[in-house]
Amino acid sequence: MPGEDTADTDEVDKTYRFDAIVIGAGWAGINAARHLKAYGVRSVLVVEAEDYVGGRSRSFNEDGSVNQPPTTLLAGNVPYDAGSEWLYTDQTLTHHLYQTGHLYHVDVLDENDDYLPLAKMQYYRQHKDWRGHVRTTAMEKSEATRLKSRVWDTFTGFANHLWNIATEPDMSYHEAAERYRALISDEDRRYFEAALKSVGQIEYTANLTDLSLTSDVFFDGSEDMHYMSSTRVGFGNTAAAVAFGIGCDFLVGSKVTRVDYSRPEVLVTIEMNGGTQAELVSTVVAVTVPLGVLKANSISFVPPLPSKKQQVIDKMKVGVSNKCIMIWDSPGSLVWPKDEIWFTFMPLEDTSGQVPRWTTFSNLSKYKGKPVLVGWIGGDDARHIESLTDDEVLDEVMISLREMFPTITRPDRVIVTRWASEPNFLGAYSYKSVGRSFSSDSATLAKPVGDRLFFAGEATAGAWYATTTGAWTSGYDAAVLMIKALLKSNENNAVD
Repeated sequence: MPGEDTADTDEVDKTYRFDAIVIGAGWAGINAARHLKAYGVRSVLVVEAEDYVGGRSRSFNEDGSVNQPPTTLLAGNVPYDAGSEWLYTDQTLTHHLYQTGHLYHVDVLDENDDYLPLAKMQYYRQHKDWRGHVRTTAMEKSEATRLKSRVWDTFTGFANHLWNIATEPDMSYHEAAERYRALISDEDRRYFEAALKSVGQIEYTANLTDLSLTSDVFFDGSEDMHYMSSTRVGFGNTAAAVAFGIGCDFLVGSKVTRVDYSRPEVLVTIEMNGGTQAELVSTVVAVTVPLGVLKANSISFVPPLPSKKQQVIDKMKVGVSNKCIMIWDSPGSLVWPKDEIWFTFMPLEDTSGQVPRWTTFSNLSKYKGKPVLVGWIGGDDARHIESLTDDEVLDEVMISLREMFPTITRPDRVIVTRWASEPNFLGAYSYKSVGRSFSSDSATLAKPVGDRLFFAGEATAGAWYATTTGAWTSGYDAAVLMIKALLKSNENNAVD
């Protein structure tokens, strides 16, 4: 296999041939390879730039490993997922994981593990007492339920109404929110801002000024989800387990730099971690790398991709969502309500009109068996923190946490994600931007180039963009087309 040679890094030293090559080992690449092998394609290679399999499903384990099948880890292993953590209940990926035993340690009956559920969040609201001192108190759940109905549900209806009567081609969610703010009270506005930040910037990864009103009505945690990052599981670990059961080769730590599809067979040039280069030849190739990588032109295509596809790549948008995962080793460090899964801080504006960046937190302690909180951040705020050190990020996070839980201590360990700065990702996932038809762009991105070059990934998944389910399904769709192309190629070769 490539990687065993030690030739000079300036030369291409070996050529290897495969029936199918899949570029990228995220959920799209994994399912493409799985389906190819299941159909009987003999030689399938998955090439991955990272040194693990799983893409944006990445589990950091207690033993220091990243993305290992759960059965290979200690029974009490605690994973910390830097990327995806929740799985839609009733979709194709879930069905596969259930049927193959990968959900054995996932509590599929847990009714409290919803993702960003506005109706279930515990809000902490700042206010001034009669002496002008700022206080922070927990909001009653009954009030939060009324606010969701009165403020948030009304906003989603208002946004739909604006879209239905709009005379301009498109409108941003920011503009819709601005119009709505003018209609509600100051106190309702504070709840609205908190909900908008949690559901808008964090879930959709974009600033509201660039997020199209044609997006689905904002996700509010009303759909059933499974939490995948509990002890003995991990979303990234699960991805590795699925991949390792396929029976094909995975070449990790190898970055694809060039795809030449100008010849009868596709020539793929890779560069491995040590600098060694190799050429791989394949009848068909699937490109499943993140949209951010395509936008950065990290892979050179020969000839260049069709102009329409390249224009779509250039125009589609990739957002950013990051986490600050905080871990305390002592059980006595848990000073927040242990049974509440989500906390949202509703701060007062300071004299400059600013509010803290970090206001949304998930409490994963019951799933980890130790005190664990995760701060969530999206859009430009998420991009901003990528230039800070971990300590600087934690300083910002602790401002909000101390307002809600005054006796909280700094965590013993912290993991800060920086997805926009990672060269093999360059962002979290795609979103529907103002002025673009996402469904049309996604379909164009997914369209094969001839009968040798195929595309998959969350950005090609249409309505299921930005999800592991969408990535998984797109990998299957690409594999079906690749198999048809291989059958056609075999028929032509037989005639020749």
